[in-house]
Amino acid sequence: MKVDMTELNKLSLVELLKGLDTKLYFYPNPGNAGDSLIACATFQFFEKHGINYETVGDNNFDATNKTVVYGGGGNFGGEESRAGKFVSKYKGVAKNVVIMPHTIFGAESLLASLGDNAYLICRERVSYDFVTTTASEAHVFLHDDIVFQVDVRKLLEHKPKVNFIPYILKELMCKLKRNNDYDFGLSLRGLLAYLIFKYKKMLGLTPTGKVLKAFRIDVERTSDEVPIGNMDLSAMLELSSCKKDLATLSCHTFLSEIDAFDEVHTNRLHIAIAAVLLEKKVKLYANNYYKIRAIYDYSIRDKYHNVEWCIK
Repeated sequence: MKVDMTELNKLSLVELLKGLDTKLYFYPNPGNAGDSLIACATFQFFEKHGINYETVGDNNFDATNKTVVYGGGGNFGGEESRAGKFVSKYKGVAKNVVIMPHTIFGAESLLASLGDNAYLICRERVSYDFVTTTASEAHVFLHDDIVFQVDVRKLLEHKPKVNFIPYILKELMCKLKRNNDYDFGLSLRGLLAYLIFKYKKMLGLTPTGKVLKAFRIDVERTSDEVPIGNMDLSAMLELSSCKKDLATLSCHTFLSEIDAFDEVHTNRLHIAIAAVLLEKKVKLYANNYYKIRAIYDYSIRDKYHNVEWCIK
């Protein structure tokens, strides 16, 4: 039987998670610096509210009779997405499968196959309306992207020191073994981008001024043209969202860079949310599908007055 509740607030999300089990097994959603911010927001949320959890990787993890929680984000876009594969793997094994606030589309057959041990939390109404009509047996909820609850100042106060060498060695070994599990450590590509950015910063070669222009340059971009001085910080500062120390370092640098500006122009969702929470003036643009507009409508438009929706 479905839980008689759809739109969760902070308290009811805590009650839902604590009511599922005495311990949660948490898989952060792998990705860029924005995904690291999601992971850090989730760590903060669990710890602040006394939710007992363990961060785990997918390799050889026995989820039998356990409650597994997949981190929030935008990675449930079909059955072959990472979130889709995660749900497919554990839906029949785990006691409960929880998807933290997510944008969800596609994967109709997978969603329709879910039973009442699945808890899908959508972060905007487009996904919610789709999932409620597709996953008829699952519990489906609405809740803001978890980053809206993060204490950005707390993340800015402390810069963690990280020894990269063990992560580099593990990454190399995984590549040699062609080990493609969910236990993503340090991305060598991400580390290189991070170090290049820090080197340019040290030499004074990164853009400065009052306005940060941070438009995405990946597959979700809406134009091949980017502004002069563009800094896609989400891509530049990716380390790992799956390891707490790396995620925290990525977040610290990410937030520090945004905080150095007075105004932010972006079509990166978590650059925008971070800027909103840091009380910057924000000009927000769409990505190449409904995600950002839907989150703007649900979580930003009537709550934050420092954000202007723009059409590019």
